[in-house]
Amino acid sequence: MAAARRSKGSRIVFDKSGVFIHTAVGSSEDEDTLLGGRVKLIDHWTIETDVFCARLQFRTLNVTVISPISFLNEYFSMKLQWKSITEAQAQRNSIYRDRECLVDKDVSRTDRTHPCFEGQNNPNISMLYDILMTYCQYNFDLGYVQGMSDLLSPILVVIEDEVDAFWCFVGFMETDGVRNNFDMDQEGMKKQLINLNTLLHFLDPELYTYLDSKDSSNLYFCFRWLLIKFKREFSFSDIMRLWEVMWTGLPCRNYHLLICLAILDTEKPTLMKNDYGFNEILKVCKVLATEIY
Repeated sequence: MAAARRSKGSRIVFDKSGVFIHTAVGSSEDEDTLLGGRVKLIDHWTIETDVFCARLQFRTLNVTVISPISFLNEYFSMKLQWKSITEAQAQRNSIYRDRECLVDKDVSRTDRTHPCFEGQNNPNISMLYDILMTYCQYNFDLGYVQGMSDLLSPILVVIEDEVDAFWCFVGFMETDGVRNNFDMDQEGMKKQLINLNTLLHFLDPELYTYLDSKDSSNLYFCFRWLLIKFKREFSFSDIMRLWEVMWTGLPCRNYHLLICLAILDTEKPTLMKNDYGFNEILKVCKVLATEIY
């Protein structure tokens, strides 16, 4: 997507339902009210930023007339909660220690080859860490689960702002059951795999029969695809375009399942011609990372 930038001081205007109306260049006030909606002063926004915020932060969260300052205050209030935990308190809080350890480990290896996250002492890595730790305060019951950092990193690359990236991440987690992918009982993932199994049986009975004969009809090798929305299967630029398409809800809410079927259809000749078994099928699907065009 083209990175067409607006002039400094342009404003994004949303109506009361959070739907994007238009942009305007106006006063230097940080916020204002127009058409009963919301106006936010911005300096470095792109068209792609509009898409991410409109689809995630505002529209998905069904924001009415909420001041940007309230977003800011709530975020830093939650951030302060975990930032102010002393070492002695942490020693008595195993949940905090476990989450901090997991976030730290995942962040240190998330997209480190991308220009935004490469190198030592990269401030964007710290921002990634802070947002995920703050999300643990926002949704304490769920906390942090491995894979969330993969969902956040493209958002942070586009938004380039800690607070807005956090709220867009919250919106993403609430979109189409993404949050349910990370539930401990994995009911959200199980439901998607069952639906994918049903679609494959109906649309490609030949491949279904083959996978069933190799004890692979449970489609567990598609688990990562569904968990983090193909984040590791496509290039960084392609996954951002794909997510934008998926957020539209068109042509259907389960479009991601059709993408899974398209990938399987592409790999079908390789799997069947070589008579791959369970382990080989897993290996083929694993090496697809960033190789799908």
